[in-house]
Amino acid sequence: MPKKVKTRKQKILADSRRRAAPTSEKKVDSITYSIPAQKHTPNSISVTPAQTNKHVSIKTASYSYLSADLRRTVFLTLAITIVEIIIKFKVKGI
Repeated sequence: MPKKVKTRKQKILADSRRRAAPTSEKKVDSITYSIPAQKHTPNSISVTPAQTNKHVSIKTASYSYLSADLRRTVFLTLAITIVEIIIKFKVKGI
């Protein structure tokens, strides 16, 4: 299949679109950030995270579509497997 060649009119239109489009050139100023030095004290207070028992409950009503999708997937997989087995036995001649 030959490569599609642009006509002269298409090239002129593309060039005019490129020239009319705003350029996204951004000026980047070099900025230097400095972080103040912190004193490291080995005897500082240690913070332990509080243990919370969060029980997350999921309602099955919000996933009602899932059972229908899983059922279709199982039926389709079984159908494909059965057809493959039948074809395999017919090819072997059993």
